[in-house]
Amino acid sequence: MEMKINLSVIVGAIILIVALCILFKPTSTTGYCSLQMGKEKVIFAYYDGCPACAQMKPIMKMRNDVYWLNIMDEKCKEVMVELNLNIRAVPTFVCTKNTSIQAIGAMSEATINEWIGRNC
Repeated sequence: MEMKINLSVIVGAIILIVALCILFKPTSTTGYCSLQMGKEKVIFAYYDGCPACAQMKPIMKMRNDVYWLNIMDEKCKEVMVELNLNIRAVPTFVCTKNTSIQAIGAMSEATINEWIGRNC
C-alpha cells in the first residue's frame, strides 16, 4: 500500500512539472515573426538560451529597425526557410536588403551600429 502512494505522488509530481514546463515555455522576445518587413534594416537571429545573444538583446532593443528572429520559434523557422537564411550560429545579424551580408557573434554597441550603418 505504501509503495502505491509513493508511486502516485511521484507520477503526480511529474505530471505537474510537465504541465508547468508547457505553460511557462519561453517564447520569442517580440512574440512575432512574419514575412512582412517594414523599416527593418537588420535581422537579429538569436536563441533565448544563448549568453552572447543575451548580451546583444539590450543593444538591439535600443534600435527601432531590427527584425527579431528566434531560431527556436516555429513561426520564425518558417521565415528562415522563406528568406533562404542559412543561420549557422547565434547571434547572427543579417542585412535585410541583401541577406548574404551577415555578421556573427556578440560585439559592442558601437561596433554593431557601425556595421549596420555601413552594410545595411
